[in-house]
Amino acid sequence: MGGGGDMWAGWPGAGRVAALVLVGGLGGVLAACGGPEARGPDPGPGSLALSFEDAPEPGVFLLEAPAQRDGPDGAAGLWAAVRGLARPERAEAVNIATGARVDVALYRAGGSGPAIRLSNEAADALGLEEAPVNVRITALRRRPVIATK
Repeated sequence: MGGGGDMWAGWPGAGRVAALVLVGGLGGVLAACGGPEARGPDPGPGSLALSFEDAPEPGVFLLEAPAQRDGPDGAAGLWAAVRGLARPERAEAVNIATGARVDVALYRAGGSGPAIRLSNEAADALGLEEAPVNVRITALRRRPVIATK
């Protein structure tokens, strides 16, 4: 490249990429310093613990309707497709008759067809066969839970 100039001058974002590589490398080095048995002091009484749990949010999305399983060559995974969904969501699907539950990725379905179309894996988890079954789909949101010890 000659002249001692910046060899990355013509590449937009090169500085940011270099910084990310440096930070990522340092994080790996620091992580390697403490093995699985390296822990901080045991928090005593009065300490706080933060965790997260899924909570149904019917105000975001709620649909109770007949659901059908996807075709035999359908996409794998736990998902449901519904009409009228504003954006993809995480959701809980419940078989109203049996109470069986499964968390699914929720997508917008186009065109006509059943109100709720479930992946074969989700349908199996809910106990659906070929006939439509009433299912309730409710959006999920992750909520912080603070516990004291």
